[in-house]
Amino acid sequence: MTSIPITVKARNPKLSWKLDYERFWFGGCPLKSNWMNALSTTFPHAERFFIESVKHYQDQITDPVLTEQIKGFIGQEAAHRKEHDRFNIHLIEHGYPVSWADKRVESLFNWVRKNPDTEVKLALTCALEHFTTILCTEVLKTPIFNEPMKGEYKRLWCWHCLEEIEHKTVAFDVYRAIGGSYRVRLTEFIHASVILWLILLSIMLSYQRHDKRLLNLRDWWVVLTWGFIWPGLLIRLAPNYFRYFKKDYHPSHMHDQNLIDTWRNKLGFTGQD
Repeated sequence: MTSIPITVKARNPKLSWKLDYERFWFGGCPLKSNWMNALSTTFPHAERFFIESVKHYQDQITDPVLTEQIKGFIGQEAAHRKEHDRFNIHLIEHGYPVSWADKRVESLFNWVRKNPDTEVKLALTCALEHFTTILCTEVLKTPIFNEPMKGEYKRLWCWHCLEEIEHKTVAFDVYRAIGGSYRVRLTEFIHASVILWLILLSIMLSYQRHDKRLLNLRDWWVVLTWGFIWPGLLIRLAPNYFRYFKKDYHPSHMHDQNLIDTWRNKLGFTGQD
């Protein structure tokens, strides 16, 4: 069932935040930093939801490779949840309204959980995993998107990105294994596209307001040009975003073993795999 028999293994990134706090940690840019802070705020509840969605079908999977990858997926997502909880504590300590944002994210996923259709919840997981995969691939392969991060910030996000790329096929392969439909997959992809942007934007705006930079035109100009002109992050993501609409789409179509090997080595994980 799995197209890439890649090792999916949970790791300890060995992060220490004792002396590494910097408010505008993404290249000194407030809005870019707060966009990433908003992403981090969503992760603990999102990762928990992903684990639940995949774990629901774990006992139905007979492919031994996929069975092992599911175990790795669960371990990796649990580790991501733990480390982003730690990261978010630093935001709380510096006054960011994380508790308010966290409750919004929790309420959203609790609302989704009320849907008794487990295929829908797994399809939503596949959609959100696709978003993280295409973002993480771009972050790791293009230096301009990872070099502005320094110290523990860079290690956290690059470790997370590496593992997202490693397990990008798992939820999708489980979805195929249970006979998930194209219609449901596409419907939840559209739902996720709208909801994700709305929740991230609302959190980012609240963090900008905390920094007293909500109406800072320079911040917005920098981010708009960064996203749409140069280096054009969102423009770069568009082709892989729209790949998901293809009926024969599979995450393995974006596989880049060299990228995985390069970042395993950079992060010191080579001897552990």
